Amino acid sequence: MNAVIRQTSFAPGNFLTAKAFANSGAPVADFIASSRLIDALKVGPDKVNAVQITAIDRPPSATKAKTYAARELTLIVPKNFPIGKHALSSSSDVAVSYKDGTAISEGISGDIEIKPASDQKNVAAAFNVTMENADGTTFQLKGDLQVLK
Repeated sequence: MNAVIRQTSFAPGNFLTAKAFANSGAPVADFIASSRLIDALKVGPDKVNAVQITAIDRPPSATKAKTYAARELTLIVPKNFPIGKHALSSSSDVAVSYKDGTAISEGISGDIEIKPASDQKNVAAAFNVTMENADGTTFQLKGDLQVLK
C-alpha cells in the first residue's frame, strides 16, 4: 500500500508565494497560496520516489454564491528533501507546473533549492524557474515556500 500524505491547510509559519517576471505572454498575478496538498508518488520511466506539493490560490469571494477560479502551482521534489539546488533538467523527480483556469504552463529550466527549515516537521525551498505557456511564450517564476512535510 502506498502511503499518501494529505494535508490541505497551512500550519502557522508556513506559506507558498510566487511572482512572475520577464513575461512575454499573458499577465500572471502574484501567487499566494491559501491551501496545499502533499502527495507521495513515483515519477519518470524509472519510477523514482518523489513528493508533489500542490499549492492552491483561490481569491476570497464576497458572497457564498460566487466562487473564483483557483490557480494551482505544483512542485515535484526528491522524496527525502535533500538540501541543495535541484535543476529541472537533471531528473524526473524535479518539476514545476502552473495552472490558471484551463491554461497550463510547464517549467522548462531553472531550479528548486531545498533549504533548512525552521524545524524537522517542515520543508523549505526557493524556486527560480522559466515557465513556458502552450502558445510558446515564457515567463520567469520566482517563489519561496515552507510547508509541513
